[in-house]
Amino acid sequence: MSAFDQLVQDAKASRSEDAMRAVYEKLLNLPSWFMLGSRDEPNKPVLWPFTVHQAEEGERTQEGEGGQTEAICLLAFTDTQQAARTAQAIGCVLEDKTVPVIRTAVPQAVEWMRTLTEHGVTRAMFNPHGESFPLRLADAPVLHALFMADDDAPSEGGPS
Repeated sequence: MSAFDQLVQDAKASRSEDAMRAVYEKLLNLPSWFMLGSRDEPNKPVLWPFTVHQAEEGERTQEGEGGQTEAICLLAFTDTQQAARTAQAIGCVLEDKTVPVIRTAVPQAVEWMRTLTEHGVTRAMFNPHGESFPLRLADAPVLHALFMADDDAPSEGGPS
């Protein structure tokens, strides 16, 4: 189990605000996030349905098995091993047995995610075949600014 998945598991078990903060802090301070490229267009990320209790306004949805509502989300990963595991599970491995992975620095990924909301994609699901952690795309820029602000804050007494 990855360190990120362990944090998610601990946060789910404890339901603690501090544990959830640790998850966001770890996620938003990773150097890169990874997305699966589609089999047909390896530079285009895979979007995947997942069951929701209630769709958000403007969210792309479809009817799933058993009539439940499925929202379309971006599959995202904290490392390439997580991406490869999911690619195997959902059949995104290319004929040459490689996994099309799109690596994006977190600040650029956060900015790029804003554009997905214009197309009805409102969530990213991180490590869906691990501990699976959802992130609302509209929250990503706010959370990124919040958790990255500590690194950018001037030291006491201001800049030298």
